[in-house]
Amino acid sequence: MLAAGEIDTIIETSERRVDIERKHFGHRICRQRDFRGIPLLGWALGIERAPTDYVCHFDCDILMYSAAGYSWIATAIDVLKARNDVLFVAPMGGPSKKAVPPREQKEFSSRRFVVDRRRLVSILPLPSTQTSWKRWLYMKLGGASSYWPWESHVRSAVERSPYTCLYLGDPRAWSIHCPNHEAAWKANLEDLVRACEAGTYPSQQEGKVELELSEWLNLLKNQASSGKIR
Repeated sequence: MLAAGEIDTIIETSERRVDIERKHFGHRICRQRDFRGIPLLGWALGIERAPTDYVCHFDCDILMYSAAGYSWIATAIDVLKARNDVLFVAPMGGPSKKAVPPREQKEFSSRRFVVDRRRLVSILPLPSTQTSWKRWLYMKLGGASSYWPWESHVRSAVERSPYTCLYLGDPRAWSIHCPNHEAAWKANLEDLVRACEAGTYPSQQEGKVELELSEWLNLLKNQASSGKIR
């Protein structure tokens, strides 16, 4: 991917970055990962390394559709420029044929978003969130991590802040989360991506954020039999 120019930087989350830990959490964190084993600083490191005022993030299991000639990212940046009370902007969750009013809420999702880096600084350091005080004490004594995911830390900060998260309602761009990473998903991922990029989806997926894998597999099977995909 580096050679193809698809990415230009690889950031090692295993590197100890005390400066970023203190900036984002207010102190050195006891464990580099949350209780699930996901790096706590994965998002923060990327945001800090970006040379731009705005950053767009996607988790690696997000499928995305964007109609030709439309950029939800450009729309998100316009929203952030126009409204000082919005911190994160995300595309519509799940495909739809109809436009709906943008949805504002304190609920933050780290799966996909555009953020203004300068505005994010105002909610730092993030409040520390632990799965329980007993697990926190065990972690302090050398045990496993008791940290909730980075998403939970940010959500707590947003709830205490004057900011909101805006979820766009334009059907020209939508995203789907793939919660199931089983063999069938991996084997058909290229065709799933191709179908999403074309704006094709099974009717059962309408309005749903979580991937309905069995319905997609049926769709791909029907498309293959009709010669619409290779």
